[in-house]
Amino acid sequence: MIDPELEAIFKCTEVLKDLDNESKVRVIQYLLSRFKLATGSGTHSATNDNNSSQNNNPTLLEQNRNSTDSPVKTTTPSYPVIKDIVTKDLPKSEIEWILVYAFYAAEYAENSFTREDIIAYYEKSNRKSQQRIGNLTLNINSAVKKDWIKAINDNDYIVCDEGKKHMMEVLNGNSATKQRKTTKRPVKKQTSGPLHPETVGTEENVEV
Repeated sequence: MIDPELEAIFKCTEVLKDLDNESKVRVIQYLLSRFKLATGSGTHSATNDNNSSQNNNPTLLEQNRNSTDSPVKTTTPSYPVIKDIVTKDLPKSEIEWILVYAFYAAEYAENSFTREDIIAYYEKSNRKSQQRIGNLTLNINSAVKKDWIKAINDNDYIVCDEGKKHMMEVLNGNSATKQRKTTKRPVKKQTSGPLHPETVGTEENVEV
């Protein structure tokens, strides 16, 4: 089940991100008034109750366009920390891990990120390995093909809308991606004579 709070945060962020700061303030002030929420104590005041008819009027947005009140301070959306994502093993493929790292490296998809940022998050999550870094370019390209991310120049990328949507599915444990497992395959021994199918040596780990 999708966490309604996370979904609300994501939708509000999507709607507000393209507005200028003054418009964002007016929208947030209206929502605080509409739902009778106080900006300080966490409970609505008697003043809000007395003026509820005015506060519930959408024209309040227009009346506040020239307001000189101080901007309402907003907080960072309460996304889970990387450590919890690792503990819960929410991404089901390495490409989804790339998306997670990109989302966080880009400050919740608000800015751009680089390949080096992804590597830094591999280290931060204690998932860095020679094989994963060796496959990094391939996995980044796969994320681009899925329209989760896209390049904006030779070094920088951004998270696309499709990537943001899939990211929410991952964080809510609703990813439909099949989880890849590490399996073992036989390695044939090299001999001086002709190779035989039954000649098998040691095994090596392969991520499939």
